[in-house]
Amino acid sequence: ARQKARAMTYACSSVVDIISVTLDYSHQNANALLNDLHGSLTLIGLYSLAIASRKSRFKLSRDQKKVLFEDRGLDAEYMLSLSPRQCVHVLRWAILQSIRNEKNEGCFQ
Repeated sequence: ARQKARAMTYACSSVVDIISVTLDYSHQNANALLNDLHGSLTLIGLYSLAIASRKSRFKLSRDQKKVLFEDRGLDAEYMLSLSPRQCVHVLRWAILQSIRNEKNEGCFQ
């Protein structure tokens, strides 16, 4: 699980690198997109760490995991009803949808 969390962290880092060079920061939608992406990427990272630490002394309770989603305005009960892989997949789709929407709006170069 730790290797998976490490791989996901590196993948998130790569995403940030790619987005940072392709985003038009002067575009009117840039700040909103960055906020959306930041929320989703940090949630993927935090949730991955929570899953990776399931069998350690740093294990998060269900209520603590629930707060991770609720703080970002997501339906925590639904997200926690999914398997960890499905949950991350839903978050990934949200990121891709945000990028696709902004791609049409001109926020990406």
